[in-house]
Amino acid sequence: MHRIIKYIQQNLLFSFTVLIILATLSCQKKENKENLLYAINCDVSTLNTEGKQILTLPNDSIVEVNLSGIKSQDKYHSAPYSILLTGNSQYSFGTNLDEIQTNQYFKISIWRRDKLRKSGLVVTSDPQGILYEGADEIVEVGKDGWEKIQVEIEVPPGVKALRLFTLRGRADSAYFDDLKIECFQKKIYPSYNDTNHLNIYFTDVQMSRLKDERKKAFLEGVHFSNDSWEKAVFSDEKNVYPIKARLKGDWLDHLQGKKWSFRIKMRSDNAFKRMKSFSLQTPKSRFFLHEFIAHRILDQEDILTTRYSFTPLNINKESVGIYAIEEHFAKQLVEYNKRREGPILKFDEDPFWHNNAFDHGTNKLKDSHPMPHFSVSRILPFGEGKLLESPSLMKQFKIAHSLAMQYKHAKNSADELFDIDKMARYLALIDIINGKHGLAWHNQRFYYNPVICKLEPINFDNFVDNVPINAKASPRANFFIKNAQLIEEKRLMPFLYSSKALVSQYIAYLEKYSEKEFIIDAYNSMNGDLMANLDLIKREFPTYNVSVDFLLKNAASIRSYLPELKSKFADGHFEQILNEEIINEKATPMKQVSILTSYVNCYYFLEENQAKLLIENYNGQSIEAIGLLTEDGQLAYRFAENIKLSSFSESAADTLLDIRAIDEVDKLVFKLKGEATTYTAKVTPWSKNTALSPYQKLIRSDSSRAENLFKLKGDTFLLEKGNYVLNHKIYVPNNKVVQIEAGVTLDLRNGAAVLSYSKVHLKGTEDQPIKIYSSDKSANGFNVFQTAGVSTIEHTIFSGLNTLDYDGWSLTGAVNFYEADVSIQSTVFEDNQCEDALNIIRSDFSVSDSKFLNIFADAFDSDFCTGELRNSIFEQVGNDAIDFSTSQIDISSCVIRNISDKGISGGEESTLKVWDCEISNCSIGIASKDLSEVNVSNTNITDCDYGFVALRKKTEYGPAKILAKSVTISNCTTKHLIEHSSELILNNRRIVGTEKNVAALFY
Repeated sequence: MHRIIKYIQQNLLFSFTVLIILATLSCQKKENKENLLYAINCDVSTLNTEGKQILTLPNDSIVEVNLSGIKSQDKYHSAPYSILLTGNSQYSFGTNLDEIQTNQYFKISIWRRDKLRKSGLVVTSDPQGILYEGADEIVEVGKDGWEKIQVEIEVPPGVKALRLFTLRGRADSAYFDDLKIECFQKKIYPSYNDTNHLNIYFTDVQMSRLKDERKKAFLEGVHFSNDSWEKAVFSDEKNVYPIKARLKGDWLDHLQGKKWSFRIKMRSDNAFKRMKSFSLQTPKSRFFLHEFIAHRILDQEDILTTRYSFTPLNINKESVGIYAIEEHFAKQLVEYNKRREGPILKFDEDPFWHNNAFDHGTNKLKDSHPMPHFSVSRILPFGEGKLLESPSLMKQFKIAHSLAMQYKHAKNSADELFDIDKMARYLALIDIINGKHGLAWHNQRFYYNPVICKLEPINFDNFVDNVPINAKASPRANFFIKNAQLIEEKRLMPFLYSSKALVSQYIAYLEKYSEKEFIIDAYNSMNGDLMANLDLIKREFPTYNVSVDFLLKNAASIRSYLPELKSKFADGHFEQILNEEIINEKATPMKQVSILTSYVNCYYFLEENQAKLLIENYNGQSIEAIGLLTEDGQLAYRFAENIKLSSFSESAADTLLDIRAIDEVDKLVFKLKGEATTYTAKVTPWSKNTALSPYQKLIRSDSSRAENLFKLKGDTFLLEKGNYVLNHKIYVPNNKVVQIEAGVTLDLRNGAAVLSYSKVHLKGTEDQPIKIYSSDKSANGFNVFQTAGVSTIEHTIFSGLNTLDYDGWSLTGAVNFYEADVSIQSTVFEDNQCEDALNIIRSDFSVSDSKFLNIFADAFDSDFCTGELRNSIFEQVGNDAIDFSTSQIDISSCVIRNISDKGISGGEESTLKVWDCEISNCSIGIASKDLSEVNVSNTNITDCDYGFVALRKKTEYGPAKILAKSVTISNCTTKHLIEHSSELILNNRRIVGTEKNVAALFY
């Protein structure tokens, strides 16, 4: 019976969905019929003697269709003729549509018979350069191999006429018949009022400015954002938000018709779906659900990925159809993916797009020349303003910048620059989904992980609107094997594939991800969301469809390539490519016909208290630098004489100057040699840093070799019983084991530290504990990173330790575990000199029978963890005793007393279970923040300022919850402080919060 009911429910849901789609299409057809200005049908059999068809429109204007090619009776869609294109015949059905108006909507279709499906229908504009749309999408299948292809055009601004023709292309031969042209007053998008949708409201003045920017983009052929934001209003079904919005997108597919793409910033401390910044864009630009599938699969495999979903959108109450919501690059992206905040980087795209403008738009050059857009490209952070205001983020960015610059110039090894396991996973998954558009250099995005001092890839922009989904997938590495000389930015991907550490994992992941079982499981896990979104998409794009087949085909194709790929890697093929390409790059001259300000770089920075200026010229003409300007255009610095820089040839012309320090500098002003006109280029307020990162320095240092402290026995680094003094940092590589015997005392002096990438076993006993301490309080901590297997610590004392602080590489804990599972028993953490006594991140842990005593700030801080904490004591703590964020932890039988801030704190969507605990003399006994839920039972809270506190601290999160039963609160100044929308259930009594802005009381 249950199966029958389930079947009925599923079929009712399907039927209801079909009815909605049919009703929507019926409504659209009615609206389109009323909206239709004219329709033209051209049948080959109605040709005149000159091979033309003359048609008269309702406004008495004439349309002439020129039918070149062979008039054939062999194959036809409408008897008795069609047009055959073969041999030297490339074009037919040439038609000019004059007297058109901006925003008119054209549906142009033709029937085609072409076994290879290489021919198509093309629509261009007059003037040239504004519009070029090619159609090979099949919208209807007929008999005997005939297929209907169609292109839809909303006339862009500046277009006076449309030119259309059929194109044989790469087909050996192609038949065409039955051209149909429909012209509508405007495109009517489907209404989604029956489902949740979003709304944006602009004033008439704001819309006028946006239209002007859009018109300029079509004339230039590329959209250059002027970074001019409009203050608008944004709403969903429940809330109204103030926002800032601007047009986004580089190519003009983001500005077609009324379906404009927007970048949105939430204002006034608001967030939408836990995002502060995101894009709204046509789903066609990322090929609909293919992009969604890519994001979901990579997210499942713990690759940083922007959140991606779909929504109907209205602008000023008018539907503009279905849109994709894509998260922008901000700290919320990083934290949502369970990483610590760190800079997000990209290559500067502006020079690339200015070069593209030479080949598009109404000012297209006949003989444009390639320019060094990759060479000139700077490394830029997202959120530059915030970064410049934060000393800690700026330190991180300097390291991240150096790593990205090394990657750009193929220096050192990829495994020194990247989290190599995540990079290998990323590359393998990109191959499986066949979404290689994101690997283009100007689409690459990176997160700097401040914990491990390396970069991680961020998945983004995998597909374009015309992705050949039936193309045979192959590993990206295979492409570079066969086409190395064809790649403009020649060294990035071969550089990655030249890392033996990466290749080993990349091959292993290709084997794993190409398994049919992996594909089916991944697809099924998202199938419900896929079908719901597909229903929304098909209302506007009825011909689009998706299934698991494209993934299965890709995976099978990948597996067939693996033997060849393994052989090429074994031959050292990519090392050869790198050497060849470096030589070829140096031999390439650059020609150019005009000056571009984005091809002049200027870096202003301080080095040993001396202000310096690095100027680079990548233009094809010599320039003279005159001085520096403030943001408001005032002259801040005038060079004693103009600085002359020659034109770009094999490399940039550059000069490095010592100048006086300047409080405010925004632009470099320069001119062409021998001319009076001046130009400005943006000043970059940091150095062009290619120095080794702290991690790279560490692994190169002879003093940091593990053998300087440990004895190597097989794969084990052993520290035998004894007393040791360490005056430098020790690095332990991966795939080893660190073992410290009972009775060891290790004094870390002069900034000494242990940094292990292998699991550790500290085997103290009750009679002979291990003691790791710092007699001069300078130790840079005991640190364990990204290990295989579980580390164990027993009967160990960590005393007087500070945290890692090495040339900008900084952590927070005296003892740190990152992506390193650990079991800690009978261990003491005391007298630490830093933010956290114990910090565990992205790990599973067990801590029991341990003590945290006389702690400087937080005692035990965990982020993005699972685990348990049992039978432990926290006493004399300067901040929080237990502070767990985005974690699922069981806490039992703990004693927590004399705590300056919170006894137990759960934050950022944590789930904590607390029982049999004693909490006393704290500012706050237990706090739940930001979508966290804390379940408390059989616990006593005494002598605290606040017993329970529940609040929202971060705007991108929501209210918090505390469930407490068999809990005693005694002698507390305030038993509970619950913010509005947060909730406390205390001994079966529900207490709904009424307080506002509780965070302001504590932070």
